[in-house]
Amino acid sequence: MITFMHQEINFVPVVFKENDVVAFCSTAQAGSLFVKDEKDILRGLENRQRLFSDLRIDLNRAVFCQQTHSDNVLIVTEKDAGRGSTDFATGVPDTDALLTNQSGITLMILVADCVPILLYDPVKKVIGAVHAGWRGTMKRILEKTVQKMFAQYGTDPKDVLAFIGPSIGPNCFAVGEDVVSGANASGQGDFVIKKDNKTFFDLWASNKAQLLENGVGDENIQVAGICSHCSSEYFSFRRDKDANRFGVGIMLR
Repeated sequence: MITFMHQEINFVPVVFKENDVVAFCSTAQAGSLFVKDEKDILRGLENRQRLFSDLRIDLNRAVFCQQTHSDNVLIVTEKDAGRGSTDFATGVPDTDALLTNQSGITLMILVADCVPILLYDPVKKVIGAVHAGWRGTMKRILEKTVQKMFAQYGTDPKDVLAFIGPSIGPNCFAVGEDVVSGANASGQGDFVIKKDNKTFFDLWASNKAQLLENGVGDENIQVAGICSHCSSEYFSFRRDKDANRFGVGIMLR
């Protein structure tokens, strides 16, 4: 199973039962890992270098996406090692989920309210990292990633361990008709919440349901349950209106 050891440090380890995987979630204390805007490149790169040094893993073999709220999933191979690790331009374009069975490559997702999800198949030795904002959630990117694990690697969903990281919670994610319509159209209308004359959407429950519907066991799913909008330990775009991003990552040793 998975343990999320929440602490006020640069990163929080996500501890899987097996020892052949490194998984983590950075905090605001580690600084923003965003390197797209010119004013953020130097600071973001320094923060990445410090974080990866603290983790004792190689930043130059990490893979980052140019996240676009798509439902595109990339199978990462050795030739992809280092894409987007030090700048935005070389990141994987138009992609929001990564899968690999290659050791020593860290799969990275950057977020500030959207849902980061880490996946691990300890039997086939496959890892995944998924960025699921509300658009990706409506496109069922997590479901498609689990299905691609089966198609590409023969993963049995019952073996998958899943971690749903800090992100905006159901009490803070107020939404409009565009999200409600998208939820209904994608079969996720049950996760629309009406409360105090406002409408909210539960991204945590919706993504957990995608895992359950695709054969991942409830006992193998951990939801951090930490709202990025409420907690100052994590960046929140809705709260801060800036480009700061924290990261989640996973690597096979």
